[in-house]
Amino acid sequence: MSYAKKSVVKNPILCGFCRKAGRVVEAQEHSLKNKNGNVCCPFLAKVTCAYCEKTGHTTTRCAEKIKATKIERELNRYCDAIKKQKKAPQEPVKEQIKKPANVFACLYESDGDSPRSSASERPSCCSPRQKKAAAMVFSVVPATANPTPTADDPYPLVGVTKVIATYCGYDSDSESDDDDEDPYYDLETAAVDRAERWR
Repeated sequence: MSYAKKSVVKNPILCGFCRKAGRVVEAQEHSLKNKNGNVCCPFLAKVTCAYCEKTGHTTTRCAEKIKATKIERELNRYCDAIKKQKKAPQEPVKEQIKKPANVFACLYESDGDSPRSSASERPSCCSPRQKKAAAMVFSVVPATANPTPTADDPYPLVGVTKVIATYCGYDSDSESDDDDEDPYYDLETAAVDRAERWR
């Protein structure tokens, strides 16, 4: 059996709208709504909503504004879903190469740990070209196997009669393609001319 007395405390009649507005005395005289849910506050009944321009409620409690906001959110969600569907498929993400933890870690890499770059990813460095050389490879082609002295040239060049230059590297598009500006463009002809002048 319990000896505690139960005390029933009735909620005081308070109008929340009047209390927030600073009318403390008027707030204790009436409630905001009656039992049926209709507005009883005489001050709130005079307030005009800025959204729908009807009386009896504020903009924050406006049913039309709440409905419009809900529809707008649904439309935004629908538009976002359509935009995501129309986006082009993304390229697969490349695996990032792990940076070594210390300075000497790159010396101990095994072949299976890091992905190797394929030949198509690297620029070609030895494709034959005629202009904009990154490197030149010279090969000496003798005109004859046994050069014979002539009356005009008693001392012929023994082995160097024609120089063929092969250019290796990759183009840089920033330079112009004019033949006059490239000093190595006609190297083969210049080498043959020099050899003929010495005779």
